[in-house]
Amino acid sequence: MPANVPCYDESVRGSNRLRRVDVPIEGRRIRLRLRDRPRNRVTAAPSRPHESRRFGFCAESSVRKYVKAITKSVTPIWKGGGNVHVVVCLKQVPDSSEMRINPKTGTLVRQGVTSIINPYDVHALEAALQIKDQFGGEVTVVSMGPPFFEQSLKEAVAVGADRTVLVSDRAMAGADTFATSRVLAEAIRKIEQEFGPVDLICCGRQTIDGDTGQVGPGIAARLDIPVLTYVIRIREVNPAERFIVVERKVEGGRQVVRAALPALLTVEKELNELRYASLPGMLRAARHKPIVWNRETLGLERTEVGLLGSPTIVAKSFTPPEKKRETVMIDGSDPERAARELADRLWSHPVFRKAVIEARRGAQGMAGAGAGSKAAAGGATRAS
Repeated sequence: MPANVPCYDESVRGSNRLRRVDVPIEGRRIRLRLRDRPRNRVTAAPSRPHESRRFGFCAESSVRKYVKAITKSVTPIWKGGGNVHVVVCLKQVPDSSEMRINPKTGTLVRQGVTSIINPYDVHALEAALQIKDQFGGEVTVVSMGPPFFEQSLKEAVAVGADRTVLVSDRAMAGADTFATSRVLAEAIRKIEQEFGPVDLICCGRQTIDGDTGQVGPGIAARLDIPVLTYVIRIREVNPAERFIVVERKVEGGRQVVRAALPALLTVEKELNELRYASLPGMLRAARHKPIVWNRETLGLERTEVGLLGSPTIVAKSFTPPEKKRETVMIDGSDPERAARELADRLWSHPVFRKAVIEARRGAQGMAGAGAGSKAAAGGATRAS
């Protein structure tokens, strides 16, 4: 390490823009955020700015003394077990009992419909929080949708998420899995630029409003990282050696897979048991405001998002008509008459009548086959 830590950069003089530098101290790198201030001074603060201090050109001893004083509020990037930055892709979906389809666009109607967090995504969030509990680090939740998705992000903060990002833009409405994976992949790239490298991405296996299971693998393909689908158990996470071992569900059994980090997981519900929000978490969620990005923030063209960026064409969509059921009460005071009336009503139903006729034909066929086998057996006995 040089004698002087580069706590000031002439290129940012007069600006109010954050810079991040990594200072190696005692075998680990400490990430500091630097912001230019008046009078040619710079504020240096840890990645979680509980307190800050002004530096000009700083001697190494000054930085060491400062870092030692605030070591509890500084997040080391990698040290032995290492801190892990996990991103969770979360979606708010309509309650399956109240789903409606817009007949003109073929898309789901979300306004005025009770919404919940996608059940699989909740287990992905729990997996990320468990990794954070074990290794330390941060959990960032990202979601694409309209502004009212903020409620679901607050619920994520209540159980332990550190920050949330909402990608919201009217141009993104009606996106299919191809366009959605493009937007989320660009959002994750920006999260890396703003908040540091991402080590693991957790997604639910699928959403209950689409049931495609394509968004997670689509994100991994765009980021060019390994994807592990249908994960039912995380056996090992090794941040120091940069690998993860999981158990995934496959047809007819289970498969144990090891992959290099960063990687993307799509998880099943049986992966874990969900935790409850704590009172401090709920208070923090009540004050929380998500970071909001739009299409311009991510640098995407209008033709790359929403319906214009979706190659999927919905030829026709409709809601099945509600089946009408009729209940008939039969007076049971006279059992014989009630039984006769019930038999007549059943026989008048075409499906019931067809089933009875087929059953009779099958029984007659079996009886004929049995008689034939007995006659053959008798002939064979006489011949002997």
